[in-house]
Amino acid sequence: MPRKKSKLSGKSGRVASPFDSTIHKTEWTGAAKVAGWIDALVVEKGLPFGKAEVEIIQAGTGKRADVSLFESPQSLDTLCVIEFKLPFFDPFADELKADAHRKANKRKAKYFATSNFQTLIWFKTEAVNRMAHESEQIAGIYDLSQIEDLDSIEDPHFKNSIVKGIEKFLFDLSAVHTKKKAEPLLPIDELLIYRLHEKIYRLSRHYKEIIRDR
Repeated sequence: MPRKKSKLSGKSGRVASPFDSTIHKTEWTGAAKVAGWIDALVVEKGLPFGKAEVEIIQAGTGKRADVSLFESPQSLDTLCVIEFKLPFFDPFADELKADAHRKANKRKAKYFATSNFQTLIWFKTEAVNRMAHESEQIAGIYDLSQIEDLDSIEDPHFKNSIVKGIEKFLFDLSAVHTKKKAEPLLPIDELLIYRLHEKIYRLSRHYKEIIRDR
């Protein structure tokens, strides 16, 4: 694709050709795939949740939630909102967390999660509301896959890995929701190590692309 100078940033930007007919999967496509896998797991494993809905708008919120998971098959009450971004996006990013948190509060959901299809972070809405330490806000961190391009999301290697991670999250969420387990507390040292690894990974990808381009 041709490159031309961006008037906004003064940096070289990639401009799509109007004749490019290539079709790529977006974060919304990926979210729909994950919602389908959640529904299959709920039925197969006998979990107590309702159907996972994609891109629905709740009255008065004005915002779509990528995936909304309901408390039970008969309930219209949202238990958890999951917001997705593309794999290059940091799942800890403040803007992603803030967006998911806002939607969870609007829907009175006890939990919300952020994900980039590589990692899923499970947050407790009430703990975030009272600005508790981050280790108290996070109920769990789940490795999903090493996918880099969502066009490969149906590749069995990535799909099976994502489904396995989502299954672990759903079992933990179910145990807490049905009061079989208390809400988990994430050890501070575990969180710090994970955040450090995530930053190193993001930086290494960034500089790898710079080195490659040069």
